[in-house]
Amino acid sequence: MDMEAIFDNKTDVLNAKLHTTHDNSVIYAVSTDQTMWTRTLTYVKDMNPALSLSPSHSSSLPPPSYHSYAAPGLSPGVGGLEVIGINGAAGVGGGGGGAVMSRRVYGGSCMAGGSGASAGPGVVVGVINWAQKTFEVHGQRRAIKDIRRKAKGLRNKSRYWKWGEGREEFDVVYRDGGWEAACTSTGAVEGKLSVPYRPHLFGKTKPIVLELSRTALKHDEVFLILIFIYCEVKRQEKT
Repeated sequence: MDMEAIFDNKTDVLNAKLHTTHDNSVIYAVSTDQTMWTRTLTYVKDMNPALSLSPSHSSSLPPPSYHSYAAPGLSPGVGGLEVIGINGAAGVGGGGGGAVMSRRVYGGSCMAGGSGASAGPGVVVGVINWAQKTFEVHGQRRAIKDIRRKAKGLRNKSRYWKWGEGREEFDVVYRDGGWEAACTSTGAVEGKLSVPYRPHLFGKTKPIVLELSRTALKHDEVFLILIFIYCEVKRQEKT
């Protein structure tokens, strides 16, 4: 995987910061608004909209090339995401010769209002509305029933997620102590969320670990983060 990050709040995926494992920098912050009775909105904030991944995260990238990607339906300057290239420039910290992947989030949050959206630094790039059962990714809102379908068969626990036309579909299933998201067209696992089996009675609890491939980072980074948060919260409610 090309990106690995840990949640810093034990098994709480609703209120945590995501730190990269290679230098402990914070790349995302997750916060949740709640009433006395229930949670309402969960926000994912990009804490470094012009982040460059270091060579240690890019060792498996192909030869230097250039590409860009803007969130569907959005143009630069209105809350979109653009991957602004992979090249042979120096990596983070001044190391030379490493491939660098950069991403830029343009100004504007996904949803107005709510303490999670307005408090602190960062740009809101994803929202789960628990009451309305919707996802927002870079300002685009879709109902969960329109982006998720169940697998056929009573024993098949897979759920298939797809943001829209022209995007990859992911088979998301819980197995071996965590969640996996595999691309249905290639069978390749593009994302993982490793969850500790249970808190240790003594000693430090292992953190939840997020892993995403280069393909996921380019097209479905925020979407997969929202999927993993949603699925893990629902799983914890049943255990």
